[in-house]
Amino acid sequence: MWALNVPSKIRIHMWRVTNEFVPMLYNLRARKLVVNALCPVCQAKKKIVSHLFRDYTFTQQVLRELGVTHSTTNRESNWKKWLALEFKNYSNEACKTRAISIWALWYNHNRIYHEKIRQRAHEIVGCISAYCSEITGNGFSRYMCWGQRANVIRRLNSAEEDRSCISSVIQEINGRAPKFRRLWFRFMPREANKAVHGMTLERWRCDNPQYWIKEVQHVVEELVNCDRSGEDDDG
Repeated sequence: MWALNVPSKIRIHMWRVTNEFVPMLYNLRARKLVVNALCPVCQAKKKIVSHLFRDYTFTQQVLRELGVTHSTTNRESNWKKWLALEFKNYSNEACKTRAISIWALWYNHNRIYHEKIRQRAHEIVGCISAYCSEITGNGFSRYMCWGQRANVIRRLNSAEEDRSCISSVIQEINGRAPKFRRLWFRFMPREANKAVHGMTLERWRCDNPQYWIKEVQHVVEELVNCDRSGEDDDG
């Protein structure tokens, strides 16, 4: 589990799930913090770790669409041992996808419980697939990253060890460099890229994760057209 090629937050979450250290209603009721331990979604079973991450029909649907299914020969009743056998039989890529799925499903569960926001299975699958692509380098061999924080770009390009308050972030970003043939970090003032800044602002206004591949918001399209007209006028 600790050797998985995923961000540390996902490995830590997997450890907590494996050892049932996440605040499930069943555990909270044992501590007399809640009365009802039934799953708030299906209202059919007690909300325990194995129900949410293995038996729940929504979880099974998400995993099927991702191409990661439960083993039909794993009859282990103990959750920790069952999960260990599953990961033992998975390929490295399947283990990574399963770990990210557990992390994403927990986030979705919390949104349902606390914010009453429900996402469909294909939306969760899209988020998981996009995140898997992101942490594996997006399929590009060369990648140039532009940023608007000059001090962050300077730290990313420095050969010296960063000791600032964002050192963990700098280390994680630089740790992905071997996945590319070449990786650049360049500074770009906000005024030079209004379209990207506008897209970021539009994303903040959305409640759910957004992935724009072929189309963007109308306001961002207007900014792009302004940039193009400005370039044409200058040329």
